[in-house]
Amino acid sequence: MTLEEFNEKIEELFLNGTKITPTTDFRDNDEFDSLIGYAMLVTIQENLNYSMSVPDFLNCHTTTDLYNAATKER
Repeated sequence: MTLEEFNEKIEELFLNGTKITPTTDFRDNDEFDSLIGYAMLVTIQENLNYSMSVPDFLNCHTTTDLYNAATKER
C-alpha cells in the first residue's frame, strides 16, 4: 500500500468530507477524537500489517508519520 492509498483510508474515517493530506496534522482537526484514533490503529493493523503501540501512535501527527512508523524496517 502506498502512502497515498493509506492517506485515503485514514481520510475515510473522518466525517463531513474532511480533507486530510499526508502532511495535515490530524490531531488539530476538531473532528479527531479517541474513536477516530482507535480506528486509525485498526486501519494500520489491517492495511499495513503492523500493530502500532499507543505511545508510538501518540508521537505521530500526520498520516506520513503513521505510514513511516508502520512501514519502517522491522
